[in-house]
Amino acid sequence: MKKKLVILDMGSTYTDLQERIGDFSEWIYEKVPKDLQTSTAIVSHSDFPHYARSHEISGLLITGSHDMVTDPNESHARCFETIQNLLTTQPYLPVFGICYGHQLLAHLLGGKAAAKSEGPEIGLKEISFIANDDVIFGSYSKREVAFYCVHYQCAEVLPPGAKVFASSEQEKHHAFRIRNCWGVQFHPEFPKEADLFYERVNSPIDGIEKRLLQIQEEYVDNDLIAKFCRFAAGLN
Repeated sequence: MKKKLVILDMGSTYTDLQERIGDFSEWIYEKVPKDLQTSTAIVSHSDFPHYARSHEISGLLITGSHDMVTDPNESHARCFETIQNLLTTQPYLPVFGICYGHQLLAHLLGGKAAAKSEGPEIGLKEISFIANDDVIFGSYSKREVAFYCVHYQCAEVLPPGAKVFASSEQEKHHAFRIRNCWGVQFHPEFPKEADLFYERVNSPIDGIEKRLLQIQEEYVDNDLIAKFCRFAAGLN
């Protein structure tokens, strides 16, 4: 049985935006290298427990969600347990968690997800990357890169042994790695249209046009998801 790279869909974006340009999982899929897309599956969190029992998985990308890691419903809780079992039986399985997925990885690997005590981080933010030779973050060493952020919770405590790779003024744990698990609090999958939509929905009216212009000028595409996919496929 051929192994599949799995995009684990933990939730949906706003309905209006989904109807226009798709959902979190589809934005991630668009950033999977073209030669790997045929071996990539999008699986919902409700279907994942059954899927994981019947398929070989080469790597896992965990999407964002409007839900909260600290308050899982029954379907999410079953999915959490399945991921936990995979990480126990395959400790070096490549996993890449985004926003909710980042917090979930921290939670499952021995850290703690929690509400941000200082309030949410929303908007295009300068993410500062530290010097490193990491296979995913290496080309971002000693750089500040603008990424869109929208999160009310965070990975407050990282798992034992995790290494921090990025931070911002409002978030000290924007990216971490432990074993072959990477988590990013920001949204590398967001197309520009999603950045603009979330800014309009989550920001007060005052100054909105200036912030939308900032996104138009500073938005830069990135290759983080593509780098992870190639690593999971054994191509790095």
